[in-house]
Amino acid sequence: FGMLQAGPEAVVRPEGLVRALHLNTGEQQDAQEFNTLFLNYAHARLSAANDAYAREAIPRIFGGRFSYETRCRACGGLSESSTREQEFLQIELPVRGHRSLEEALGAYLATEELTGPDRVRCEACANRRDASRRIVLRALPPVLTLQLMRYSYDFETGRKKKNTDSLTFPATLDLAGYSEGAAAGAGGGGAGAAPAPLRQVF
Repeated sequence: FGMLQAGPEAVVRPEGLVRALHLNTGEQQDAQEFNTLFLNYAHARLSAANDAYAREAIPRIFGGRFSYETRCRACGGLSESSTREQEFLQIELPVRGHRSLEEALGAYLATEELTGPDRVRCEACANRRDASRRIVLRALPPVLTLQLMRYSYDFETGRKKKNTDSLTFPATLDLAGYSEGAAAGAGGGGAGAAPAPLRQVF
């Protein structure tokens, strides 16, 4: 896109990019798959740079942190794994049944009740207990990539099926209510993280 915008040519042949990402031109890929390939490729190439700032460009710009928080319903204690943070470069949001980006993000972060056969062992109670589990966004990146998961597997046809439901987007997304890091005024995963919880939506 940079070559189209700033280059002298009206069209750009993508063969070089296709080879670099090892894309199968006979197979359709969604945006999420392409974005994963592209960011991994860019990070691998930049990791070989001599400049330390360049080596961390991808996680600094796109990287955030989250954890799976599991809380015992009996004693209120958190599992040991609840403090274990994981890194992400994008968030995959469900589309089906949601009318807006905010609804989809809320569904992604919604609390799940673990009862009956799904109960988990509580270290404090030393027994299996009902619990709640949710995803907690600990830190947000300056550029937050939200992927809409429109494709699902159709067991009847044995092929992917695209969900074409419309989803509304705000011009600005306030993430203060979705992330502990944003609510606390903290930025994302690196030194270049933006402190503000507001993100323009593109």
